[in-house]
Order: sequence, then structure tokens, then C-alpha cells
Amino acid sequence: MEPSVVSKYDITSNSYDELYGEEQFLKYDFIFSKLSVRLGRDVADIGCGTGLLYEFLKKAFKQTPLRYLCIDASEGMIRRAASKNPRDPRVIFIVSFAENLPLKDGSVDDAIMITVWDNLENPLEAVAELERVARNSVIITKHSKTASLPPKVFDNRFEHVGVLIDEVYVFRKRYL
Repeated sequence: MEPSVVSKYDITSNSYDELYGEEQFLKYDFIFSKLSVRLGRDVADIGCGTGLLYEFLKKAFKQTPLRYLCIDASEGMIRRAASKNPRDPRVIFIVSFAENLPLKDGSVDDAIMITVWDNLENPLEAVAELERVARNSVIITKHSKTASLPPKVFDNRFEHVGVLIDEVYVFRKRYL
């Protein structure tokens, strides 16, 4: 992700939920309710922003993963997410780029990356990293109105499973 993009997210971190929260929740509802995508016990949310996915999982399903890695390249976004979940031992905050995750191979059940794809400098590296760290599945969304190549181009095992604002792609390493 280019420094200018990271800077933009740093600047908007305190107003991000107000600006984009409703849209993000629509995407989450579509992915987890309508498409019936299931997450395991350990989840890496790459591009977690302000932690909206974690909030959604708590509200919609009354449960959260046992370990939720909130990973974002923007320190401002990570600070905002941490301020919303200051004492939750299940949430671990990490400043990192999708193309170089500081995680061991197979260290999480699922890797999810929503609303990040079109900002990546190197999508091929990001796909390889998500596949490397996830044991069960990789979920990626790509905005439907951009010209960026979809994850399926970089790995044909990705399945296009639906569209609502973003196109949703899932690569299931193991079927649960």
C-alpha cells in the first residue's frame, strides 16, 4: 500500500466509522448471513481498520473468534480500533502490510481482507501471504467497479461467491 493511502487512512481514522461503517456492515452481513461464510476460532482481519468486523461479529452473532488479529498498515486505524476494545484479551493489534504479515505459517484458521484489495501495491504477494497464514480459508473482497484484477487471476482456487458493493472471493483450503 502506498504511503499516501496509509496517510489518508491515518487522517480519517477518527471519522471512518461514521463515514463508512454502515457500508461495511452491509458487506459483513452479506458475507456472513447471506453467503453463509463461517469463521473459525482464530481470525486474521487484514486491513481491519477501526475493528468494525469484530464489532459486527459481536452484535450479529453474539460471539467472536477466540483470537482476533486486527492487522492494518495505518497506525491511526489501529489506535482507533484499540480504543474501542481496550481490555479484550482476544483482540491483538498489529501494524503491518498485507504483503508481509508477521505471522507463522498456518497460524490462523481464517484470513479475511475486506475493502483492501484495490489499495494493494502487490496483490500477488498479498494472496500468497494470506494463503500462507490461513489453515482453513481466505476471504477477499474487491470493489466491483474498479479495474483491478480479481484474486482468481492470481490463484484460480478462489471462488467468486457473490457481489454486494464488493465482489466476494473465497478460497477454502479445508471444508468445515
